[in-house]
Amino acid sequence: MVKIRNLFGDRYKGRQGDAVYQGRYGKQIRRTWNDRKKNRSPAQEEQKARFRQAHAWVRTLSTEEIEGLKRFTAEHYPSLTWQQYAIKTALDRGRVSVTTHEHVETQEVYKSDWDLEGWDYRQEITLTNNNSTDLTDFQVKLTLDDTKVGPHFRWDLGGADLRFFDSNGTKLTYYVETWDEANRTATVWVKVTLIPAGGSTTIKMYYGNEQAVSESDANAVFEFFDDFETWEGWIQHGDGQVSQSAAYVKHGSYSLKKSSNGDPNGGCKAIGKTLGRNIVLECWILRESNSGSNADRVGVIDDNGNGYGLYKVDKNKYIGIDKRTNYTGTTYNKKSATTTNKKWYFTQLILTDTQVIAQYVDDSGTLKRTSLDDTDYTQFTRVYVFGGYPYYVDYMRIRKHAKQEPVETWGNETYGRITKQVTVVTTTVTVSHSGLEAVEVYDNQGNLLTREDGLSNVAEGKITQMHAVRFTLSEPQPIGRVVYWSISGVRNEWTAGGT
Repeated sequence: MVKIRNLFGDRYKGRQGDAVYQGRYGKQIRRTWNDRKKNRSPAQEEQKARFRQAHAWVRTLSTEEIEGLKRFTAEHYPSLTWQQYAIKTALDRGRVSVTTHEHVETQEVYKSDWDLEGWDYRQEITLTNNNSTDLTDFQVKLTLDDTKVGPHFRWDLGGADLRFFDSNGTKLTYYVETWDEANRTATVWVKVTLIPAGGSTTIKMYYGNEQAVSESDANAVFEFFDDFETWEGWIQHGDGQVSQSAAYVKHGSYSLKKSSNGDPNGGCKAIGKTLGRNIVLECWILRESNSGSNADRVGVIDDNGNGYGLYKVDKNKYIGIDKRTNYTGTTYNKKSATTTNKKWYFTQLILTDTQVIAQYVDDSGTLKRTSLDDTDYTQFTRVYVFGGYPYYVDYMRIRKHAKQEPVETWGNETYGRITKQVTVVTTTVTVSHSGLEAVEVYDNQGNLLTREDGLSNVAEGKITQMHAVRFTLSEPQPIGRVVYWSISGVRNEWTAGGT
């Protein structure tokens, strides 16, 4: 029986003593106790939750972990039982300190105008535009060999380390078309933002990072590109058929095969944008045999089937212009050419402001070229493969055209690092706790800087009670908060300017 006093502090004087008093006032007392339970402070509730979490953790411990706790407790907390130490780790909120230290050291750092850290070498390439109009977003063809590139150029990396920037520090897209490590030659296309009319611009080629992953991307460089390695976007037109094939390939593993039914049957694919004139459609064409209709017709049209193409015939040996009106083709200005079945030919369809030009190099090594003065059609949204069968098309692309291609002038190799005195700031975050398992450090913007866990091994009796996290930077690192967990799994948090 609890000894209870009345409101005035006097013990109740009844025949049954405390029992009578408790019976009379017990309801009020129980109500007071319940009110105290209901009105616990947040700190009291947190303490209770930590205590329960410690008990729950203890019940999950293996025999090896209990023995490890006993050894650690006997050595570091001899006045406590191992169970009391376990509870201590849950109730302990720990301490956090943040210190900074500055010192000056000599380092190699990148020059202030260096666009890309991790790439130690670059060359400047001057591109001169001798045309009377600006070249914007223009695909520039660079030819690389040992006479142009620097002594630290890495032919063994296959172009994966190449990166290009313009004079303003803007990254440029590029595409590695060919790479011959043995003979040290390569062809690389770069999409350049602007080369002014009658003037020049300078781009920078970075190289030498053997950890770099290739960013070569034909789709980002050209107005249209399809190497047919992935078959998508092609739709049948009329009764013709186009399909992915591995029977004959120029590049990669697949090409496009045109089969069954002559012109105007075949297939089309959307370019993805509307193009004007001053463009070049380039592709490789192979005629398998002359058993079917014998004209290979490849070109560009609008959504109504109006446009222009290249007309190539192996059987009768000539090349011509294929003009399309509502998909129906008419051939103009045929010119004789020597070609052979089952051989790849690189063909070009060039659309200037006033002309349509078709050309390729024939078996004799002669450039065969024919043209048509025509300005009827000025916008194009699709590429087409029509005409006879069977023939194959590979490596199709569209790029911008200029009367004169830009002239490239290569500068010398430049090393990007210089030696200078640098102030180095070391920030140290130290966490002290009776039993520490993991630590997370965040900056003042809430970004996680680091997480270090597995700091203790309970089964082996190796428990960390102090842990330091260090950051060595060129400027102080503002620490916003530190989150750390005890071996019993209880989370604690320290915030800058708080606790």
